[in-house]
Amino acid sequence: MSLFTALAINLSRRYGRQKPVDFTGALKKPGRILCFPAQDDGELLCAIPAIRALRKHYRDSLLTLLIDEDKRGLWHFDNEVDEVIDFRPRLVKGLASKESRRLKRIFRQRRFDLLLDLNYRPLENLSYLFFRSGIEVRYGQETGRDYPFKNFIIKAGTLSADEPTRSLDIIKPLGAQVSGHHPAWPKLVGLEGKREFRERLKEEGLKKGQAVLALDGSHWKKKNFEKTLRALTKNPHLKLIVINPAEKTPEQDLSGQTVMNSPSSAETAEALSQTRGFIGSKNDVFSIAYMLKVPSLITAKPHSRGLPLAGELLQIRHDKMPFEISDQELAVFLQKIF
Repeated sequence: MSLFTALAINLSRRYGRQKPVDFTGALKKPGRILCFPAQDDGELLCAIPAIRALRKHYRDSLLTLLIDEDKRGLWHFDNEVDEVIDFRPRLVKGLASKESRRLKRIFRQRRFDLLLDLNYRPLENLSYLFFRSGIEVRYGQETGRDYPFKNFIIKAGTLSADEPTRSLDIIKPLGAQVSGHHPAWPKLVGLEGKREFRERLKEEGLKKGQAVLALDGSHWKKKNFEKTLRALTKNPHLKLIVINPAEKTPEQDLSGQTVMNSPSSAETAEALSQTRGFIGSKNDVFSIAYMLKVPSLITAKPHSRGLPLAGELLQIRHDKMPFEISDQELAVFLQKIF
């Protein structure tokens, strides 16, 4: 953050005043809405229930989504919103940065009536940019020193720790509600994609009676990942889909298995739709598995947020990265899903 921007933010906090705003009109019937969901690893898809509820509640409003361009490939639900604005958060460094000026110009051109900030992390530069872009009602969770950058704040203590439900909790005061989150989620993959990937599995060694298990190699300790692979490949009742295997993983550990390096989100969804279980970490691959209701065992950093709560479909190990899984944990998970 530049010194000029830091000074401007500090002065706005100390001397900023909120102009009179027609909150009732903006919240009841906004013409144009900008929605900013949480979108660190594994979080963007968790906002879909809330976004669908917003779409249903504000049928006549223009609904725009602000998405990190690195996550754009995850978003296959353009029928849920009217417009998607890509941006590069790492380049929003201050008022004078090229990306900040581009976004400010877009926001002013769109003349948004309402910002729905579903993020839960303090993002000073972006919050200040929303404030300076003429969006009158800026609504969202309290994330620190928000005044005057947000003028309608939901206290964090009133919100669920379950990420899909947290976003729904934020929009409930608007009257936008949905019961549960799984039934409201659209499908990521069609029947044709499922059939095509099933044929690929057969061509790559899937035998009759075998169950399919997916492993995401991201964030594992290399030796533990290789050990886990060797243990699983010895089970004649399993066929593995290995996504992003660890660098230089011995070819013999991958022999006879389906390997996917840097697949698109659509390819990942097609693969995961065939599986009985998923083992990985808190990332976008996991969020697709969770969306498809694939029982999952994942590792997240200690005190990680932005996750669905653990339950029947999800087991979470909070551990340092890179992580490892014990033989006992693996056996218990396999017994549970098979």
